[in-house]
Amino acid sequence: MEGLEISEVNYSKIVTENRYDSEYFQNKFIVAENYLLNKHHFRLGEKFKVTDGEHGSVEIQETGVKYLTAENIKKGYVDVTNIRYVSNDVNKRNARASVNVGDILISIKGTLGEVAVAEKWLLPANMNRDVAIFKPLNIGVPNSEYIALFLMSYYGSLQSLRCGSGGVQQMLTLERLRKFLIPVFSNSLFDDVSAFYKESQDLKIKAHKAYTQAETLLLQEIGLQNFEPSKEPVNIKSFKESFYREGRIDSEYYLIKYEQLREKLKSYKFGYKTLGGICNTFRGNFVSEEFYNLENGIKYIRGADISSNQMSSDKLMTLSNGFKHSNELLTEKGDIVIALIGSVGTASLITADYSKSIISNNLGLIRLYDKQFNPIYIHLFLTHKKIGQLLFKQKEMRTAQPKISDKDIVDFPIPIIDYNKQEQIVALVEESFKLKAESERLLEVAKKAVEIAIEENEENALRFIKDNN
Repeated sequence: MEGLEISEVNYSKIVTENRYDSEYFQNKFIVAENYLLNKHHFRLGEKFKVTDGEHGSVEIQETGVKYLTAENIKKGYVDVTNIRYVSNDVNKRNARASVNVGDILISIKGTLGEVAVAEKWLLPANMNRDVAIFKPLNIGVPNSEYIALFLMSYYGSLQSLRCGSGGVQQMLTLERLRKFLIPVFSNSLFDDVSAFYKESQDLKIKAHKAYTQAETLLLQEIGLQNFEPSKEPVNIKSFKESFYREGRIDSEYYLIKYEQLREKLKSYKFGYKTLGGICNTFRGNFVSEEFYNLENGIKYIRGADISSNQMSSDKLMTLSNGFKHSNELLTEKGDIVIALIGSVGTASLITADYSKSIISNNLGLIRLYDKQFNPIYIHLFLTHKKIGQLLFKQKEMRTAQPKISDKDIVDFPIPIIDYNKQEQIVALVEESFKLKAESERLLEVAKKAVEIAIEENEENALRFIKDNN
């Protein structure tokens, strides 16, 4: 039995919990549960109304009431980058899930346990069934920010992980959510961690504003601030103009909007260069599983680690130092890593923390060498939804798993904008990154303080907050 984990559980406990799977009774879950039971606590359903969103189908609109799905609920905030909208009638019909300031939102399908607190700027908003909402039942319950921080902490996230059920796609039932244990502390701790949470949100908003300013400046400089791609679904091409030259027979490839964008970029007053003309591209390495999950080895970047911003992953794998690779496949600070399979066009800037990493074979590494172009400018260009992402969309091959060849992106036209203008754009992006990093730090401090209060005592938690203010 050496190496096996065994939990001894009374049958009555199994019947009460209505869970017969051994994973539910893993030691880490039982230890965490006992920690919480030994604290002053309440069950979530005792203090909050717990419900979920719209179960039926809805008609999506271009404007109206924000319609949240699980993908909009991120680590402590609501991401409205790709938000959808529904009519006010849908909001009235599903009034139980109509969002108010201070409501707690949690993803309950797919990626479980992502949490955010609704703020005034989010309203009006409603949601689908993949999101649950907690509404306070009475005055005097702990503030929403504390509840959210606890649910994001080790002990809160373990409850989400433990209570998930289902096959391929996990989900949390409302009944399970109502039974979540919430530890209770003094108002001093509630207020202090809530202040950190709110400051974190304020900084995140400022970060978004700075990034948006950078995008606006870029669009203005290259003359695309008023560019609206054509919605015309038909474009007539001869065989010589289409398949003979491009090797593509899918009609979407030849939509007018793509031609319009390329013409705009190529007509920039100071000219343009192709992406292949300013960057070297390298495909990633295939890595056998025998080299996986080794500590203190070479960092290994996979598709799941890439996001459209700076490289950041808390689940980065490492490889054995004995893994053989060529130096050209090791990343350097300032490189851009782009997903070529799955989420095509998703890109991350490599920071110093991820220098000397290996990239997976389903990614392309773009290494910059022309000092006329700042990598942050190139990254902003490639990830902008009206520019680079539209170019990726044209070249994407819509197979069972969307993909794009590294050879398909080398002809992307990159405007040669003035160096001083590049610097202005880059300064705004760097300010955005700085604000975002501080926002994330404050959130981590607040979560850690909650964990210290649970594991040690409230005094140590308050001291930790003070030391990290």
